[in-house]
Amino acid sequence: MRTRVRHNTAPSPNGCRRCGHELRAHGFQFCRATGLHPWEPPTDKQRKARMLARARLLSS
Repeated sequence: MRTRVRHNTAPSPNGCRRCGHELRAHGFQFCRATGLHPWEPPTDKQRKARMLARARLLSS
């Protein structure tokens, strides 16, 4: 199975639910999975996963 990597680093914990981009620079973004979309707040589960991923990157 192949792992898909969307970002070089973990997205911001408060980045868009769909693409990970910050609200201040988002506008309408396009991503293949969801198409053109406005910024949507991430779920609590996404926020936690992003924070843990960023912590892992900093500790390595």
